[in-house]
Amino acid sequence: MAERNVVFVLGGSGSGKSSLVKAGLIPSLRAEPITQRVGVWYSLQFRPGEAPSARFVQAFVDDIIAPIIDRAKDVSVKKLCYDALRKTFKLKGVDENDSPEAVLSQCLKAVEQLLYENEPDAKEGRIISIDAVRSIVAKLYTLDTILSGAATAGPPNLLIVLDQFEEVFEDDVGELDRKQMIALVKSIYNDPPASLFLAVTARSEELHRCAEHDGLAKVINGSLYLVDLMGKAELAKAIQGPAKVVLASWGLASRQPFTETALEALLETYRAGDRVLLAADKLPLTQHLLPIVWDRAVQRWSETDPEELQVEASDLQAVPGWADPKLGTLRGCLNAQADRILAEAMASAEKRWQVIRSQPGLRRNEADRRGADTRAASLARREIGSLITVALTLLAKRDDRGNPKRAFASLAEILDASGVAERELDSRKQTSISAEIIEMTLGFFMAAGLIELTPDGAELKYTVVHEAFIRGWNLYQELWKDAQDREEQLIEIDRAVGMRRAPSNLWSPIGLLNWINAENEVWARSIISETAMTGLLANVFGDDRTFSTGWCRALLARSKA
Repeated sequence: MAERNVVFVLGGSGSGKSSLVKAGLIPSLRAEPITQRVGVWYSLQFRPGEAPSARFVQAFVDDIIAPIIDRAKDVSVKKLCYDALRKTFKLKGVDENDSPEAVLSQCLKAVEQLLYENEPDAKEGRIISIDAVRSIVAKLYTLDTILSGAATAGPPNLLIVLDQFEEVFEDDVGELDRKQMIALVKSIYNDPPASLFLAVTARSEELHRCAEHDGLAKVINGSLYLVDLMGKAELAKAIQGPAKVVLASWGLASRQPFTETALEALLETYRAGDRVLLAADKLPLTQHLLPIVWDRAVQRWSETDPEELQVEASDLQAVPGWADPKLGTLRGCLNAQADRILAEAMASAEKRWQVIRSQPGLRRNEADRRGADTRAASLARREIGSLITVALTLLAKRDDRGNPKRAFASLAEILDASGVAERELDSRKQTSISAEIIEMTLGFFMAAGLIELTPDGAELKYTVVHEAFIRGWNLYQELWKDAQDREEQLIEIDRAVGMRRAPSNLWSPIGLLNWINAENEVWARSIISETAMTGLLANVFGDDRTFSTGWCRALLARSKA
């Protein structure tokens, strides 16, 4: 970045390109500024998602403004921080008596007015102004000058980290938003503004998509940094580095966090992953494993009070799934943890379900009135399992090679696709129970670092942290494959129906069965097998269906688009 304002970091999935920028480039810029760039370094990080412009705006607020408001919790600097924000963004009526939430809300509105090019009601969606982004460093100069009491080392610098750039090519991204984000990248490269820098990460598997847009290949060819998969030395450093930081914070900076045997076992586990994993999944699953190993070691330390705090081989072996004979260690540990989290989430959700259902005055449908407590418990497990199935299914989609990749889904979108929520809506005109159960269960996976909730335009959306979670957890693979099969069967039936006369109520259990059993039975059964019929009746058409009729209609509409 000493030579150019844009660097395009390219690497395969799981190569560590995002970590290289976030944990390597950004700290280095702050610790050892580039020559002639001695001013303070600000950074904002975002992924395009489905609304790149909205995510950029939110990232500016979260990464630049929110830390200043958080700093204002110290009463000795509160007035200074609020004054800096008020003068920089021309806020009205902000004073020391305002809550941090109120100030943040005003700042968000001011930043939206500053950065957006069009009005909130624009039919094509709001997009950022490239000119406003290019000139935003001037705002940071004002902010930095006030906060430092004019004791700045030089003009501030802003590093924009555009992570997972390939997401701008997804069909869910608006065409105007996609073009504007690509134009922003080209603008910063072709006409570099003073003190504004851009680090873009992208998967090498998606590089061909860049050639579809005029001028983007020029940017990549002139700013490329190719990331290779980690070697043994780099991996050893990555394993020990975070642990050393923690030990240093405990006053144990000189200690080695792992015994030689434990470190070698982790390195061998990573290498052995070649036999059971895609290369792209080894690093993410190793990252998933390390905190579990650390927690086991901390637990042992608290129980035995050893003289030296080191992670030992016994701590690795105590992790459930270690050295799994069928899955290997990385997948074995992921499956053991994910299965445990699911069981805990289900147990908590079942308790909450029973509490909600037992509330006085709550209307119950026929299924709720069936028999004994054991029947009710069975119903709860089935309904909660259906909600989790829909949620996880919506967080994965098929790439152009037919493999699963992560997708984004809001709580509202999950509810719309859920048969449980659809039945609840029919009986109670609301989906509060389903919504609470979904948020509760996904919260368990979020706490484990497997799922995250990220801003996407005006709403928050769930997504998996990495596709390795989908590919590595056996149950997730089964759920995703089953959903893919259902989709293909629905589309195939729908196309077949369009070629022959069919009853108007085809998309119901009785209608479908009548159609199959009619005079065209032989032909119909050549379209849908007995196994497929059983699956569709359970998941799409049945009274206890997993997916909603709305999900079915949306799927068929997309298939015809």
